[in-house]
Amino acid sequence: MSARRPQKCARDAVRQYLGTAAAGFNSTIADMLVVPYPPTSEQIALYLREGESNILAWEACWQIVERYLNNGKLLPKPLAKFVLTEGRNSRSKPAQRGRSRHTNLPRNLLLVEAIQLAITAYLKQARDSGPIQPKTKLNPTRNESSDPISACDNVAECLREINIHLPYDVIAKVWNNRQSD
Repeated sequence: MSARRPQKCARDAVRQYLGTAAAGFNSTIADMLVVPYPPTSEQIALYLREGESNILAWEACWQIVERYLNNGKLLPKPLAKFVLTEGRNSRSKPAQRGRSRHTNLPRNLLLVEAIQLAITAYLKQARDSGPIQPKTKLNPTRNESSDPISACDNVAECLREINIHLPYDVIAKVWNNRQSD
């Protein structure tokens, strides 16, 4: 039995999965800053308080201000005070103290799921093709000097097809560290 057919089946399964889950890979800080508009006074107070030390909350404050101004509405007093005291150029953003351990968690969960899907689809196609040979398993990772035939390689190739460029080594690292997420 040719390993090519199960390999193609695994890639097709990953492509289909990534087609429905691609939004999770393209999340940015802007996507995480979905601030309700108009925010309640409690939400404004929370963003202002957190904005003193948290860069995301600081950005959220400015996003709220911009929405009010774009809609031609008057700023609530706490936001007007924020604009007057902060000024966009008078002070730099609060320093980000290291990267959160969970920054890439949604991306990593989708990658692990895609790798597991590639392995499962490969094995299912190998079973359906006839008697299972001892070497009909698709390994999640590979030796760096080996041919690029692994589930992580399949996922990397499928991601490139949808214009997301994550190299094999990054995807393999996510797979190897999956228990900690």
